[in-house]
Amino acid sequence: MQRKVVIAVAIMVVAVVAIGITFFSGIGGVEKKVMGQPKVIKVGVILPLTGRLAETGEDLKRGI
Repeated sequence: MQRKVVIAVAIMVVAVVAIGITFFSGIGGVEKKVMGQPKVIKVGVILPLTGRLAETGEDLKRGI
């Protein structure tokens, strides 16, 4: 009985260590940051660029 408990605990420890190594090494699909190359973030907006509110829309566009 006690041997089964020791084996179960050992398996859990190995699983936790394997998950930790995967998480911190970046293998789990996490992108690595490349020095010198900023990540591009695209922003989509709908602004009034014609009509009575065109001036406000242009100001908002320049503010993005």
